[in-house]
Amino acid sequence: VTCGDSCRGYTQSVRCHPVSVNFTVALDYFTARPDTGVLTVAANPQYQDAVSVSCSAGYRAGNQDVDGIRVRNDTVGSACAMTSTNVEDFMCLPVKCNASDLNSSWTTAANAHWADAETDTNDFDHPSLFQCDDGFLLSSSTNAQCERGISVGCGDDGALIGTA
Repeated sequence: VTCGDSCRGYTQSVRCHPVSVNFTVALDYFTARPDTGVLTVAANPQYQDAVSVSCSAGYRAGNQDVDGIRVRNDTVGSACAMTSTNVEDFMCLPVKCNASDLNSSWTTAANAHWADAETDTNDFDHPSLFQCDDGFLLSSSTNAQCERGISVGCGDDGALIGTA
């Protein structure tokens, strides 16, 4: 619509354009963490454009629940948003494991400590280090190997896994 002389000098053109959703946060996330999954989306998705994410092993779409989905598909809706989800639901987040079984009584009995554990929850990206105290080795180690630490992480299935 263009308003000319009949609108008392108002000449600005007004048009309707498709609604769009800002995916900058999700695009930046995948640029910084390309190993977490693949996001398929236009830089500025518009009404009825498809958006999909496929998360890598150890990651879930929009949450850290081991039972969460790894693939999510949606389209841009008519109300300036995704049809059924939020943009954040397209970020692939690391699976979390409950490490509460690895408590202080276990480390005390083993003459060891958690070298870097901040909480009793590990996630796929951040294993914790179980470290033997000075003068002690892992039970699977020999004096020649002198292994004192084991990395305890979270598998894709939510199970705790460890490697010396």
